[in-house]
Amino acid sequence: MASFTLKNIPDPLLERLRERAESDRRSLTQEILFLLEEALRGAGGRARADTEAQAQADAWARLAGKWPSDRDKDEEIEEILGSRTRGRELDYGKTAGGVPITDELVGELAARAEAGYDVDEILQRRRGRPAIGSGPAGVESVRLDPDLRQALVRRAQHDGETTSNVIRKALRRYLEAR
Repeated sequence: MASFTLKNIPDPLLERLRERAESDRRSLTQEILFLLEEALRGAGGRARADTEAQAQADAWARLAGKWPSDRDKDEEIEEILGSRTRGRELDYGKTAGGVPITDELVGELAARAEAGYDVDEILQRRRGRPAIGSGPAGVESVRLDPDLRQALVRRAQHDGETTSNVIRKALRRYLEAR
């Protein structure tokens, strides 16, 4: 059986699907398949899309002539249909490595996921952050006024360091001086 990935589902629609699946005691996938089958069975598949397109054209025909124009309703409808797009390119952002996320990349990643991963290999690659001292590092929160924060950022940029590294070095120097 083939797999299919559905992207960019609006959150409210996804929530309604989840609620419906739960009330029908189906998985989300089973619910989506059920709804697709019902929609295609009940409306004759492609005929429904044609009917919806005709309903849209009829609505435009009713609106035609309601605004100043020197064209007839069929010309207006053709212009509206011609100016509509099938969708737009979406900016999905970038990966942690700075690679643009495209539909092709998502497809490649999905194909790799469907093929399966070597769990042992993945666990070996997960190393976490490198050690910075004698043991696991703790986190200390420190409040900085805007001027001090800005000076810290400037110094880190100048030294090619992270702000955390600048703070650690300064704290070590301070503690060693006593």
